Amino acid sequence: MAKKNRFAVILAGGGGTRLWPVSRRKKPKQLLKLFDDKTLLRHTLERVGRAFPQDQIYVVTSSDLENEVKTEIGSTPDQNILIEPQPKNTAAAIGLAAVHLFKIDPKAVFSTFAADHYIEDERKFIDTLIGSQEAAQSGDYIVTIGIKPTDAATGYGYIHAGKKAFTINGRPVFKVREFKEKPDQATARKYLSGGGFFWNANINSYKISTLLQALSKFKPDLLKTLKATRVASKNRNALRLWEKLPNEAIDTAVLEKAKNVLMIPGDFSWVDVGDWETVYSLLSKKTEDNVTIGKNVEHISFDSRGCLIYGEEGVVATIGLDDMIVIKTDDTILITPRLRSQDVKKIVEKLKQTKKEKFL
Repeated sequence: MAKKNRFAVILAGGGGTRLWPVSRRKKPKQLLKLFDDKTLLRHTLERVGRAFPQDQIYVVTSSDLENEVKTEIGSTPDQNILIEPQPKNTAAAIGLAAVHLFKIDPKAVFSTFAADHYIEDERKFIDTLIGSQEAAQSGDYIVTIGIKPTDAATGYGYIHAGKKAFTINGRPVFKVREFKEKPDQATARKYLSGGGFFWNANINSYKISTLLQALSKFKPDLLKTLKATRVASKNRNALRLWEKLPNEAIDTAVLEKAKNVLMIPGDFSWVDVGDWETVYSLLSKKTEDNVTIGKNVEHISFDSRGCLIYGEEGVVATIGLDDMIVIKTDDTILITPRLRSQDVKKIVEKLKQTKKEKFL
């Protein structure tokens, strides 16, 4: 169990555009039940709850999702939901949590992670997470968890690990040489064969004071706005200040600039549920399996293999389809090869450009 001055912060304000058309603005992917009768957010809360008391778990979300999130938090206190006036990516969300937690315990450590990760080895995850907090507590460090890659994935960013800095509870902790953006296939293969590269899981631990110092150095305007708006503020002035914030991830805002970033390897299975191909890979047992998910839907297949079918009531019939995604909602249909799942976000961008907001 985490110590009293340790906190967990779940980021639950994102949109999940690559899981469109099921993931929408009013019900993004962290609020979807993709694998069973629990949402991804509920799974995350239960996983974290095995290591942290409920009053040490916080959830950051946007004002549009506040009511939906409150139905999911279970015994986590309502006051532990931190509300952004609108989503502004992870730098603002994490900074908001830091400003709030500083008032509770300025010497505390907190960890941040997304609400939409799929992790089977929960015990190993918790052990690694606690190890990252111990490492962060030991000095003025920002500690990120790197996942040893199992394949040449192009959908994740990578961390290039440097020399070992020290050992914490028997775990090696490495200096970070640099962060790499999502690579092409050839580059990902080089990372995999060369060693020293880890998937960036965007699971970070910080002393609150260390993160606030970094924000003061690299993003002083952001920190100024965070202090001005405080938390759960909905007045007009706060909203105007928040609207001017850049949409920026904590990686580019802080981690890629800071010189005190360390990495602790995570030896647990980890998947970012980012697109329909990922959902298929988690649910299929064989490469030729058809997978059907949704509510009260039946898939009738003739000579179709390796397909993911989603429906909301009724029948979806396929003939001669291989390795396809077919998603049917009450107002949209998406059909794409599984290997083009990453491109679904382009459809969302097109809908924005053509002002078809009702489908978002």
